[in-house]
Amino acid sequence: MSIPAYAQVVQVMANEHVLRELNLPVFGHIAATFRDARGYFLSFFGQPQPDTTWGWRLVGHHLSINITVLDGELVSATPFLLGAEPARFGPFRILGEEEDAAFVLLNCLTAPQQKQAMIHPKPPADFVTRTVATIGDVEYPGYHGVGRRDAMITDEDRKALAYFRAHPRGVRVGDLSATQRGRFDELLARFVQRARPGLVGFEMDRIAAAGGVGELHFAWAGGTSIDQPHYFRIQGPVTLIEFDNAEDNANHVHSVWRDPANDFGADLLMQHHLARHHTEQPPGGTA
Repeated sequence: MSIPAYAQVVQVMANEHVLRELNLPVFGHIAATFRDARGYFLSFFGQPQPDTTWGWRLVGHHLSINITVLDGELVSATPFLLGAEPARFGPFRILGEEEDAAFVLLNCLTAPQQKQAMIHPKPPADFVTRTVATIGDVEYPGYHGVGRRDAMITDEDRKALAYFRAHPRGVRVGDLSATQRGRFDELLARFVQRARPGLVGFEMDRIAAAGGVGELHFAWAGGTSIDQPHYFRIQGPVTLIEFDNAEDNANHVHSVWRDPANDFGADLLMQHHLARHHTEQPPGGTA
């Protein structure tokens, strides 16, 4: 990860101390059993070596980081999920830069562009694509957040907010002005630059190979001020970014950066195995 992303991760974990105190009037002493800054789990997959294929995962409340390393070179940094509850409290606003950059972009769009970007007046309670292991061709949001009922949506809302892999919704980035494009680039960087600097170029090359940044789309749902429940989405062939702040009166935020074609390194691993299949003898075969 980049150093700024590392700082956010540390803040997300430390935020459990604040949430524990806020939850005490509701849950009592048991709040300490599940609002715990130590309740995060690190797993390794494979043997970490300079020239091997392996990965690691750090997961817990409002945090899921998944890194896959292929032959010690190619790396997948998605899915990369960060959230915060509360989103704003005292000096803490862990995902404020992402949220502010999205509002700057929204507010610099023309009226017709804002109308095109706005896909629904009500936001989902959580990611439209949810936390599925593999994003399908079509995904619908849940009726409410996990374990929550304060931001319910209807069947009509779910249809209006749906994700279609082959048909991105909202404003096409290639149709933005130079100034607007600069604002979009700043927003995109808030997510792609969660990876360490040496990996950002690799991610941008994948976007370029899939049509370029100009083919990404920016969509919005919900209110247009920070104190109203809101949601935005950036979508392209190898890029999906979702950000929602709908629960707790727009003070409970989730953000995720995913690659529908390469989450957990799936695409890289498949190319790797196909290449080996054509150059190596399968087990039990003869030379």
